Amino acid sequence: MVNGTWAAMRAAGPAARLRGMLWVQGESDAYYPQDIVAAANYAANLRNFLAAVRKEFASLHPRLPVVVARQAVVNRDTLFPWIRIVRDQQDEVLRDPTQQPLPAVDMECVPIYTIA
Repeated sequence: MVNGTWAAMRAAGPAARLRGMLWVQGESDAYYPQDIVAAANYAANLRNFLAAVRKEFASLHPRLPVVVARQAVVNRDTLFPWIRIVRDQQDEVLRDPTQQPLPAVDMECVPIYTIA
């Protein structure tokens, strides 16, 4: 991701501006039925990730906005047993004033996540 972003910025030329990033992730942390650790550590891992991304791209945007896609949970517990924990962890980070700007998109109403 990092190398690709830098390459795209160079290719776009000196007038290019990095305006923000969209983060859609969490299902892999909610998937493994025998391992709740990844889900339970999601907030700490997300905070660390945001700090690293913002540090990497500080020269392009001093306080990079990252839009977080909040995981959908309705009818998804069978496939992703820890999805509610991941979403709660996402919400914890989204409420953290030290992480702003951190807007969110709620994936709950996105039809691609329906399970028959």
